Amino acid sequence: MVDVVREALEILEGEGRKAPLPMGSRRYSGHLSLRIPPEEHRRVAMEAAEAGVSINQLVAARI
Repeated sequence: MVDVVREALEILEGEGRKAPLPMGSRRYSGHLSLRIPPEEHRRVAMEAAEAGVSINQLVAARI
């Protein structure tokens, strides 16, 4: 595995590109935009209303 990473870094360097930051050290905004079919949006909205929570709260609890 270490050899694969080393090779990938060498290829990037040879192309004049920087290695990407590790996922764990990246900063995230906490904002996620999601496109779903209107029927699914309706179903989720109804489920959230029945549970007395926002769509955001319902989806965040599921993921």
